[in-house]
Amino acid sequence: MPRERPATAADPTHQPTTTRKALNPTFRHPHAGVDEVGRACLAGPIMAAGVLFDLERLASGPGRNFLEELDDSKRLARTKRERLAQAVLAHAEAVSLVSIPASEIDRIGIDPANVACLERALRALGDRVELRLVDGRLALGARAPVHERIVRGDATSATIAAASIVAKVARDRLMARLGERYPGYGFERHAGYGTTEHMDAVAKLGPTPEHRLSFNARCFAGAVVAAPTRRRKPRRASWRELPAAEMAAHLLETPTIGDRVWTDEPRLTHETRTAFIRRVLLGETEPVEAPEGEDRRD
Repeated sequence: MPRERPATAADPTHQPTTTRKALNPTFRHPHAGVDEVGRACLAGPIMAAGVLFDLERLASGPGRNFLEELDDSKRLARTKRERLAQAVLAHAEAVSLVSIPASEIDRIGIDPANVACLERALRALGDRVELRLVDGRLALGARAPVHERIVRGDATSATIAAASIVAKVARDRLMARLGERYPGYGFERHAGYGTTEHMDAVAKLGPTPEHRLSFNARCFAGAVVAAPTRRRKPRRASWRELPAAEMAAHLLETPTIGDRVWTDEPRLTHETRTAFIRRVLLGETEPVEAPEGEDRRD
């Protein structure tokens, strides 16, 4: 059964563009590609995506035009990445997404975290795969499904390019949300990479729980981890602060609240609790028939 082989510069089937390789007749069997994003960042998770394509179906249908646009996510403008990510979700047989947070990266190291997310993303695509391609040089663990590695595969394989686009778009959106949670760091602009803006913000504000302190960046030295900005819940008003009519209604609905809890005024002789509340809070002096079982002050 013919299968796709990793292209090399010496290989006569090598194509410098994703599209021509994807549409080569020998590469049309269902196969998967996996890529990661965020490895070199100082903050945020490392994230891997996996994409399973039936290239024969795509190449012979409306998906052909979509395949021609696929490329390394780093070469694409943001708006085009966003559009292609939606197209990948629409055309792929399966898509997986795995994220490993900064705390876990600090605990196990970036290489093991990188391998773990690639392996999990690959395994999540299922068994209906004739070829699995993984971007990069890192060897996955023994439990990983059978696969082949391609250095710079996001520039030569349609499935790896698609995976790089999905991973990049998903991570950028996550970092934008972290930018709202930790204002002042600019996560929505630099996505956690070590830009001057980012380094200056850490030096000024300190690292957040989303920063990878194990990377030993100079800006982390001696810094105290900043707490996230939390939205304060509005304080609920106590029933004691309610307007008189609402307080009276609350007291009438809650017979367990004693008189001395809300007033120093004593009840009149034979006065019921209901009449007492209405007299003190509402100014009513007309006698009120006590509800069945209510106590009277004799």
